[in-house]
Amino acid sequence: MEACVPKRGDSQLACGYFGAFQYDAVLSNLGALPIPAQVGALRLKAVWGTAVQGRFVHERVFGAASFDGRLRIVQTSPKVMLSILEPLREKLAQACE
Repeated sequence: MEACVPKRGDSQLACGYFGAFQYDAVLSNLGALPIPAQVGALRLKAVWGTAVQGRFVHERVFGAASFDGRLRIVQTSPKVMLSILEPLREKLAQACE
């Protein structure tokens, strides 16, 4: 995507590229976030993201982020599409055993 969409490209351009690729799913991975879990009395318990929808037919977008040693995954998709997060969680847990 970085090679196709210029740094100052707008969201409509990015959505057009997403739709043209005709992927079954897109993963946006923020990676391990280098932010503190606690600042003073404020404790951050989780970070979720990224949540993206490009408004193309049958899109399924997963956002992944790791924070404080935990992986968080969120799915965005049209309401008519069932979530596959539970089977994905089971597969990941099996792989880690």
